[in-house]
Amino acid sequence: MIDIGDRIPDRTVATDGGATVALFDLVGGRAVIYFYPKDDTPGCTTEAQGFRDAIADFAAASVTVIGVSKDGVAKHDRFKAKHNLPFTLISDADGTLCEDFGTWVEKSMYGRKYFGIDRATFLVDAGGVVRRVWRKVKVKGHVAEVLEAAREFRTERLNGPRCASPIILLRSCNSVINGSRRLPSSGLAETVSPILAWEGTWPQKSTT
Repeated sequence: MIDIGDRIPDRTVATDGGATVALFDLVGGRAVIYFYPKDDTPGCTTEAQGFRDAIADFAAASVTVIGVSKDGVAKHDRFKAKHNLPFTLISDADGTLCEDFGTWVEKSMYGRKYFGIDRATFLVDAGGVVRRVWRKVKVKGHVAEVLEAAREFRTERLNGPRCASPIILLRSCNSVINGSRRLPSSGLAETVSPILAWEGTWPQKSTT
């Protein structure tokens, strides 16, 4: 189950509009990936509309919004058109991403147990590393909380302590910084890489 500090899986996903893309390419840079139970149900519609209405604020924070449910592509298309949703919806029909992110869980309603998607949100940096996780989400106020976290995290990375010369530090870790820019193996990289990744300057994958 993916948690804070883990890298998102390198999987190919189906999206609204019938596209098939790599999750890393879809995320691109900083992103919010939110899992929800079902298209066009009251809570899921309210949540989607919340992200829709705040999309300009997320864009200003350089954050992409991506929704995920097990609904099919055609249903995603209808849901997106009906509510004018300006972000991508992933169709996780086989539940692979739900399993990866630990959002396919046992639930209970009126004494009946069943499996379904746990409403959850993940804040991901430009290196594909998860920086914040919200599970068992309550819709009210959630979008505002996620937006504030994205803004705060970005501010911390912009204003926090920085090394005078990241290149010198990376060289000291025996990294190749010209050409391949492969990830350093030293523990020093664990300190430097979150800053560079959040700012979009760290390579998403090693090229060793």
